[in-house]
Amino acid sequence: MTQDENQHNQDSELPKSLVERLALFRQHLRHRKAWEFGLAAFLLSALSFLLFLALDRWMDCSPFVRGIFFGISAISILSAAPLWLYFWVIPYSLPDQIANLIAKHYPRMGDRLLGIIELQTHHLDNEAESASLRKAAVVVVANEIAARNLEEALPQSRAKYWAFGLGSCGIIIIVVAALSFNTLSNALARWAMPLAEITRYTSTQIRSSDLPGQKYCPINEPFSFTFRLTEKSSIPTAARARINGGSWIESPVTDKQFSFDFLPIISTSTIEIQVGDAQHKLEVQPYSRPKIVSATAELQYPSYLKRTTEIITLKAGNLKTLLGSRIQIELNPNRKISAASATIRESSESSTGTLLSVALNKDTLTLDTIDLAAKDQFIDIQLTDVYGLKNTTPYKIHLIGSADRPPMSQLQLHNAPEYILESDHLALDLVFSDDYGLAQTGISWSGQVDDSQPYRPSRGNIVLPNQRPKAQSQSLPFNFSLANFNIRPQSLTIRSWSKDQQPKNEKSYSSPLEIRVLSIAEHRDVIDQLSDDIIIALEECLQNELASYDSMRRLIKLDPVAFLAKEQRIDHYALRDDAARNQNLINQAQLLLDKLLKEANRNTSLKRKTLTTFAKATHNTHILGTKEMPAVLSEMSYSLQQAHQVEESIVHLERSIELQNKSIYNLERTIDLMHSAKRDLEVSSFVNRLKEASKNQNQISQSLVQSLLDSQLANTPIIGSEFEPLDPAQQRQLVSLYALHQDVSEKVRELLKDIQNYANRTQQKEYLNLVDEIEAIDVENRLESLSYELENNHNVLASLRAQDNAKLLERWAQQLLFSNAPSGAGAGGAGDSSSNLSDEDLEFMLQIMQIVKEQQQIREANRSINQLRTQSEEVQP
Repeated sequence: MTQDENQHNQDSELPKSLVERLALFRQHLRHRKAWEFGLAAFLLSALSFLLFLALDRWMDCSPFVRGIFFGISAISILSAAPLWLYFWVIPYSLPDQIANLIAKHYPRMGDRLLGIIELQTHHLDNEAESASLRKAAVVVVANEIAARNLEEALPQSRAKYWAFGLGSCGIIIIVVAALSFNTLSNALARWAMPLAEITRYTSTQIRSSDLPGQKYCPINEPFSFTFRLTEKSSIPTAARARINGGSWIESPVTDKQFSFDFLPIISTSTIEIQVGDAQHKLEVQPYSRPKIVSATAELQYPSYLKRTTEIITLKAGNLKTLLGSRIQIELNPNRKISAASATIRESSESSTGTLLSVALNKDTLTLDTIDLAAKDQFIDIQLTDVYGLKNTTPYKIHLIGSADRPPMSQLQLHNAPEYILESDHLALDLVFSDDYGLAQTGISWSGQVDDSQPYRPSRGNIVLPNQRPKAQSQSLPFNFSLANFNIRPQSLTIRSWSKDQQPKNEKSYSSPLEIRVLSIAEHRDVIDQLSDDIIIALEECLQNELASYDSMRRLIKLDPVAFLAKEQRIDHYALRDDAARNQNLINQAQLLLDKLLKEANRNTSLKRKTLTTFAKATHNTHILGTKEMPAVLSEMSYSLQQAHQVEESIVHLERSIELQNKSIYNLERTIDLMHSAKRDLEVSSFVNRLKEASKNQNQISQSLVQSLLDSQLANTPIIGSEFEPLDPAQQRQLVSLYALHQDVSEKVRELLKDIQNYANRTQQKEYLNLVDEIEAIDVENRLESLSYELENNHNVLASLRAQDNAKLLERWAQQLLFSNAPSGAGAGGAGDSSSNLSDEDLEFMLQIMQIVKEQQQIREANRSINQLRTQSEEVQP
């Protein structure tokens, strides 16, 4: 049975007056307790607010603390009604529950009331009981209750206490409001809205802009904190602050402003500030100062360079570039920047400058474009990051302007020879450099010929391919072939050149390489002179060896006592020193012979017999310098070491005499070989010079015949004409032919004198007969006659005379070529050497050298031709 049904059953059996009386009692009970709970809840809320007000005046309560106080109030108000229902409504809803409450004040009446309620409830279960008795009992109890004042049975009320307390709190709140309404309203707002960002009100008020939520300072550096009071704030005499709970430091007020200096920190810290009734806490976060971690420059060169824009990394803040360039600098700081300024100065010591605008991007700073017109410019950049920190020293950029300097050219030739032949190649190393790239590179040459030469000096220029125009330096090998450019014997000057992109700059030339280009005949003269030097060195060595040989023979004839004498010992040491000097002398001769053999192998006009003789002499000298003469020196040294034992010393001395005798013999044979080769060289020189003269005479004859034919075709007679009326081309040709004949005449005269001297020196029959024939023919008269005919423009006679002279000179050359001139007594001397090298071996060696030389020439010629295919030529013959 539910409570409502139970209450209905109980009420249905009780008298109406009793039921109404009990209902009225229950209603009074509920009203009284409702007032008590309401007053208690509001009193608790008021106390919560007053406690919070007091605490908030003492300290700045956090949202959590404010939430606790507001929660107490909210819980007390919200829980009043449920508690009232739980304690005073639900437990005292039925008549028997009310009877129990009445019994606490009127025990007998309460018991009787409970008795009739129980009797009435029992009657419902047992109908056998007497109804009249129950009714009489109910009436008696109802009459008794009606006679009593049930208000006295109500629980004692505490509402007046709660009301008193609430009134007291209200008075306190009114007093506080009267004293400082702002304080009360601020505390009420902070208490009612604990999670709202409501600043605590104080009479001492700091400007809100001076109290950020978080302050930033430079890490590990002393820092200061300054704040200022508002205009309406009370002004205390001093303020104090501390960091991380340390010692308090005070600051006096100065124009409503306080300032504190703190020691360096390296981690997040808290500053506590107390000024008047204001208390604040400020979190301080240390950071490193802002700095530039990298800088790049977008460099736009002057238009004449024709170069694209480049991005250059600024190392150490320095940039050296070309005057006239445009530069835009981009900086990358270590964190986001809120403000930046840049000042450009013309001197690092200047205090004034021009401000540059700085564009702040997300992660970069971009400066205005700078025209590099001055030679030096200095930029100072100041930074302020998002934390308000500034760089202590400005970031500096030094722009160095440089003029476009002329390029540099170098021409290098390792082991540069004093001369080269017409068929030779020069392996040149060309080095070019420029500060901003090369526009053109090349090589040029110019020659200088003697007045007697029938051809003009060679001049030429080659423009090399520029495969790397932006490169600051270029190095390439160049194979300069004389034959490819038809360079005849002359003094040749070679230079490399370069030109940069600057139109105002001229070509830059390297230091000249001066070299003499020799003809085969001139090179043969070099070989001849080198042969004379070698013969002189060998003869000097022979004389020294003979003198030393005689001295040792005299020394060995002495008796033992005289042999050990001091004076003989001195002579003995002197002989040993002479042997050492002679060995050095033969080594020098060996070097000269190696050079001679190499040069002779290059000259195509020499006979194989002459080359073989040079090879034999070279081989003999090598044996002398490496085996025989060192053996003599060794034996003499042993002889000196055994001086205290006369017999052993004499044995070594005799051995040295024997070896020296053999070296003297081989040295004499080597000298004979050189003399033989010298004679062969002279004969070969005569033949070649005669052939050259014959060739020039033929050239004069053919040129005259061709000029006659050309004049007939052009109907401009040349035979017998005066010089002045002739065509300029004909005049130039006649002058050239006359000059050529004069040169040939001079060379023929020198040649005939040399042949006459050689015949007188050697008394060879073939040469003596040739000299007699030359004198009989009167060559001098023939040459003068040809000069006369050319001078008087007798072209037909001149052509015939020149042709006749050519045949005569050719006949003499053939006569000398096929003559059986003796090759010299020492021609076979190589067989006497201690070497086992045969003539066949020497011939094979010369053939190998010739093959190697030809292969080198072919390879160099091919390399030169391949280079010319990729080069634009501007060659002037």
